Amino acid sequence: MGEIKDIPVVIVGGGSCGLNLSTFLSNFGVEHVLFERHAGTSILPKAHGINQRTMEIFRQYGLVDAIIAQGTPPRQACRVAWMTSLAGDGLLDRKVIGEIDCWGCKFGTERYTTYQRDAPHMIANLPLLRSEPIFRAFAEKANEGRVLFNHTVTDFEDEGEHVIVHVRDDDCDGKESTYRAKYLFGADGGKTVGPKLGIEMIGTKQLRQVVSFHFKADLSEYWDDRTTITHFANPEGGALFRSGSMLALGPTWGRFSEEWQIHFNLDLEVLHVNTWVLDAIYVAEYQRGRIFIGGDSAHRHPPTTGLGLNTAVQDAQNFAWKVAAVLQGKASPDLMSTYDAERRPIVKRNAEWALFTWRRHGILGAAKVEANRKHFTNLFDENSETGRAGLASIQHVIDGQVLEFGAHDMDLGFYYPEGSLVPDAKVKGVGLKVAVIVKPGSGAKKGEYVDTDYQWHKTKDYQEGGAILIRPDNIVGWRALNPGNGEELSEAFDCILSFKAMTIRA
Repeated sequence: MGEIKDIPVVIVGGGSCGLNLSTFLSNFGVEHVLFERHAGTSILPKAHGINQRTMEIFRQYGLVDAIIAQGTPPRQACRVAWMTSLAGDGLLDRKVIGEIDCWGCKFGTERYTTYQRDAPHMIANLPLLRSEPIFRAFAEKANEGRVLFNHTVTDFEDEGEHVIVHVRDDDCDGKESTYRAKYLFGADGGKTVGPKLGIEMIGTKQLRQVVSFHFKADLSEYWDDRTTITHFANPEGGALFRSGSMLALGPTWGRFSEEWQIHFNLDLEVLHVNTWVLDAIYVAEYQRGRIFIGGDSAHRHPPTTGLGLNTAVQDAQNFAWKVAAVLQGKASPDLMSTYDAERRPIVKRNAEWALFTWRRHGILGAAKVEANRKHFTNLFDENSETGRAGLASIQHVIDGQVLEFGAHDMDLGFYYPEGSLVPDAKVKGVGLKVAVIVKPGSGAKKGEYVDTDYQWHKTKDYQEGGAILIRPDNIVGWRALNPGNGEELSEAFDCILSFKAMTIRA
């Protein structure tokens, strides 16, 4: 077998989940190595929406400024439109069927105020072909020489006390090496780790096969500068991917974007073509012994609501602090089992929500072409009362897509009903209670902070002398609603770190 290299953690896969996990582990001081079989990061746009919860995580680990610097300014990502076509001079060309404000980015709206209040950063819009190089740069800087692209994991085996991992270096004439790890994390998009373990993917499979075109073109004459996504619906196709969906990819944003992504044929300079199967699936188990999975290896969603990348980063953060605590002797190894207990209900919820919002796009589904043409002609006839009423009705339904483009509670309001925490009878479900705490102006005492909207007392829900214990991933692990003697705090730590269960006091 040759020399075996000991390492606490091996990461298989260098996409958004694996690279961010590497950065998080480095932050916790955990030795690890990452193997990615490709020579570089994604050449495909793929995921582009980074929600406020994930931006909070990137703020915590120092990535957020780089994401904001390259991402779409909010004023150019505040509108989603439904149109018959982007160009053309026909009777039914370039007609706006409806539109909706998205992600709280439209300045001056109530939703903008809410998004601004509830998190330190707005959402970011940055396709994976631009965000993954950022993730890679941070991971490599923090773990020099151990973020290895062009390295293929050829086999692995959980031997009980450790995992043996076999790796081929494709930069070095296929040289083989062997690693012995305490834990292996599969973030390879379901290519190797999950299939070898036989982990079942459950949910709705093969909804549709989609072809995505990544291309260059000057569309400044046709694109509205506020728009982030345009969905097309026309008599020949119908809605969503039947007629096409299109978004700007930058690096310049708005109507002067140099690159674009679309889902139907045009006369254009194609850079890449990607064929993919639309699924809404998630794993039946996140862990098998000392082997864990996350990201696309554990869940794949329709693109609606933009939950895929965000869920992957949150998988990585959940695993990182737990494995760090265990390897550093601060927590029981039993803590690792809470990764599955906490993350699997969230990915099930996210996959089902993405499927739900995807299916809502069927409101403009296709009938026969001739019937569709008559319907569309009537919709845009200014003298037709039924046409005006029909267009208003469609806009009313599009307004309901706030479930996709304004799913604020989905982004920020999730909670773990069980896992590495002390159960709290007051937590009932998804929802947000927010208090904005800031440093006061001049003349304040050291360490003094201000509740700007007088919400903290209602939000914290405990009396004077009580306390809240926050985990490293910013999840509330325990609350003391009344003053205590310190014993309860010690028990809370033992419970969260899986040393023993905690007796809940009334």
